[in-house]
Amino acid sequence: MDCPTVMKTYRIKRPIICDWGRGNENPQTHLTRNEQEQLRQRRQHLQLSDHRSVLLGERKTTNDWFCGGTLISDDYVLTSAHCFEGDRRLDVIRLGEHDLNSDTESVPVVDISPAQDGIIIHPDFKSPARYADIALIRLSKPVNFTKEILPACLHNSKQRLDLSPETVLTFAGWGTVGYGQEMSPTLQEVKVPLVDLQSCNAASFQMTGAVVKIPDGIKDSMLCAGEKGKDSCQGDSGGALLYEDPNSRRFKVVGISSFGYGCGVDGFPGIYTKIAPFQTWINRIVFQR
Repeated sequence: MDCPTVMKTYRIKRPIICDWGRGNENPQTHLTRNEQEQLRQRRQHLQLSDHRSVLLGERKTTNDWFCGGTLISDDYVLTSAHCFEGDRRLDVIRLGEHDLNSDTESVPVVDISPAQDGIIIHPDFKSPARYADIALIRLSKPVNFTKEILPACLHNSKQRLDLSPETVLTFAGWGTVGYGQEMSPTLQEVKVPLVDLQSCNAASFQMTGAVVKIPDGIKDSMLCAGEKGKDSCQGDSGGALLYEDPNSRRFKVVGISSFGYGCGVDGFPGIYTKIAPFQTWINRIVFQR
C-alpha cells in the first residue's frame, strides 16, 4: 500500500502502511559519497535519507556526533547497540540534517529520554560480540513530522525480499569518507552490493577482532554489503542500509551498520544487523502501545 503525501505536520503511532513502519516518500535522486550536491539543489530533490537519518551525540560536546540512526516513529529511533558501549553518554539526537556546517538549515536537536528507559538495548546483545547489535532510543518528546523529518519504512519479515548476491543496496551516513579521515559534514549515500554470507564468513574471519566480535561467524541475522571503495565507515555505526522495493519503489530499511574492517577494503564487506529478525521486538516496544 502506498504511503500518503504529507501536507502538514502530524503524529503517527502505529505502522498502518508501508508494510511495516511509516515512511512516505518516493525519492527522486541517489547520491554517492563522490557526488556532492549544493544545498540549494538538494532542496529541489531531497536526498532519500535526509528526512529519516539522524545523528547521535553528547550535549556537552555539540560538535561531536558519534553514531547514526533512523527515525521510525514520532518518538523512537533505531540504531546499533554498540553505540552505547564504554563511557560515551549519547543523550541528544539531531533530526532532519544534511549539512552540518550550514547556517541556513534549522534542525531540531531532541533529548533522549532519561537513561533508565530512553535507551533500550536488545537483550541478546552481549558486548564485545556484535550479535543482535540493535537498539531503540525513546525521545523525550514526540517530534512533528514535516517534509524533511519523516519516519522510515522497515522491511517486514513476512514480505518476500529478493536479496540475491550483487543486489545493490544504499547506505547513508555522515561517517568518515576514508579510514582515519575526518567525518563528512554532509550526509552521504553510497551504493553497496550485497555479499553472500558464505563469502562474507570467509572474509570476516580474517578481520582484526573477528574472534571477539563474531566468535560464531556471520549469522543469518546479519547482512554483508560493500566492495572496494564503497562501504560504510567510522562514525556510520547505527545508520540505515536501504533496499528499494521494485514493486512499490519505496526504500525500506533492511539493515543497521554494525562493524567492518577498515573502510572499502577490497574483499572485506561491511557487516550489518538485519532488521527483519527483530520485528517482534521492535513492534512490541514501538508500535504495540
